[in-house]
Amino acid sequence: MTRLATPESVDPVVDSSLFQRAKYFKWLCNRVHIPVDRGTYDAVFHVMFATEYVWVIGNDDNRISDGRLLRQVYLNGSQENIYDEPVKFLEVLLGLSERVAFLVNEEPGDWAWRLMCNLGLDAFQDPFEPTDYMTSRVTEILERVVWRTYNPDGNGGFFPLTNPEEDQRRVEIWYQMTAYIEQTYPDLFDM
Repeated sequence: MTRLATPESVDPVVDSSLFQRAKYFKWLCNRVHIPVDRGTYDAVFHVMFATEYVWVIGNDDNRISDGRLLRQVYLNGSQENIYDEPVKFLEVLLGLSERVAFLVNEEPGDWAWRLMCNLGLDAFQDPFEPTDYMTSRVTEILERVVWRTYNPDGNGGFFPLTNPEEDQRRVEIWYQMTAYIEQTYPDLFDM
């Protein structure tokens, strides 16, 4: 006798890739050290995680590699693939924070927050709905960074400078970062 499946008897189908992606997203968000006196930024993180990061200047593809490295760190060396999607803005921000923190011997989570502040994303704390005006403002900021429509001094980007030697919109992010570190920590490079 064959038993007919009813909605009550069918095991729910769990999409493990969506579950893994949600866990990974939460892991990424927890890597940002938001100051205690600030609220939450879940909506901003969602927009950052929904936004693909593309590179337009030579060697900025290395920032994509930094994002993919975070996936490997999350998997702790496992060869399992989390999800096969382009690298997201949130991953690039966190990858950059890891790089800067290593160079200046500070906490990556603190640097992730600092980069969010440099971009002006600290102004968009929860609550706001994913469909409202705030989402479009956050998206504008992310697109400004991706498409390099920020100011020539880097203001509006990850690494604003007071007196840059060249137009930061045309400078590889790695060199923007090192110029920012040199400006912020002048004693670090004095030898």
